Amino acid sequence: MAARYPDSRGHRSHEYQTITQVLGGGAFAFVAVVAYWILALTLANHMKSDLVPQDKAAATKSAM
Repeated sequence: MAARYPDSRGHRSHEYQTITQVLGGGAFAFVAVVAYWILALTLANHMKSDLVPQDKAAATKSAM
C-alpha cells in the first residue's frame, strides 16, 4: 500500500502511475466499445426501414 502515498519529494511512485494509467486505459476502452455498439445497433435499427418489403422483392425475382 505504500505506492498510494507520495514519496519524500511529494511525487507519486512510478508503479502507482502505471497502474492508474492501465486502469484508465481499460475504462476508456470499455466505454468506447459500449458507445460503438450503441451507435451500431441504433444505425442498424434505422437502416431496417430502408429495406425493400418482401412483397415487392418477390415481384422483382427472375423466373430462373
